[in-house]
Amino acid sequence: MPFCPKCQAEYLEGKSRCPDCDTKLVDVLPLQEELNDVDSVTVLLYQTNDIAVVRLLEESLRSKGIHCVVKSSMGTYSGLFTVDQVMKGLKIYVNETALEWAIEIAEIVIPDYERPNEKD
Repeated sequence: MPFCPKCQAEYLEGKSRCPDCDTKLVDVLPLQEELNDVDSVTVLLYQTNDIAVVRLLEESLRSKGIHCVVKSSMGTYSGLFTVDQVMKGLKIYVNETALEWAIEIAEIVIPDYERPNEKD
């Protein structure tokens, strides 16, 4: 599906220009390519023991094309977390190239968002 690089809106196949701003549509948003650079370093975005907040932030990031990884004290997310894993805290990591945009999303999703210290 084509996207508007200016509005970041997605349109049905067959459209070639954005009806809102008259910009030529592209197949992939340029930012999405940069955000998911496999060679990029991952950095800590958020840490909590609230699984609902983790799921909300994770889905918000992914809906904007930002790859994220959720880790517990016992490793990377690979299904359901145990109560023990959640109580010890969950961490959300994003590619360093996506950090600025990911912080903006986190500030919208989590009203009292503060970026944790990487050493926490």
